Amino acid sequence: MEEQEQVSILIVELDTRLMMNLELIAREEDLKVLTCKDGLEVLKIIREKLPSLAIIDMNVPGLEAFDLCRLVKFDDRYQDIKVIILGNTTSNNYEEKAIKAGADDFLVKPLSNREMLSHIQMAVGCCRWRGQKIIWMDKS
Repeated sequence: MEEQEQVSILIVELDTRLMMNLELIAREEDLKVLTCKDGLEVLKIIREKLPSLAIIDMNVPGLEAFDLCRLVKFDDRYQDIKVIILGNTTSNNYEEKAIKAGADDFLVKPLSNREMLSHIQMAVGCCRWRGQKIIWMDKS
């Protein structure tokens, strides 16, 4: 039987504690984790590693999260990469801006581990539960 390639996610978060928590959640789901704290580095990692999901803090330095999202989602080579933007507030229509930029989701911090896990699972299309891999099926 052919071994499946491990799904990878990119976490771009300035808060070290939150980044470590997101890493822990992802690793418990048997996901490969890539991290960075700079918007310009995000593009390099996406081009080289092609993660399945990028979780991007709205306040990442170097390149604004909405611009990063546009560069990823509106490029045919990377448009299948799911993007979740994390923000500290819903004011200033950030959720609307994220959706217009092509984001798959906009989440307001803080989130519980359970809540974050469900968003990661939906984005990558799978989860681990009691040692079994579950594939979410599209009902359409």
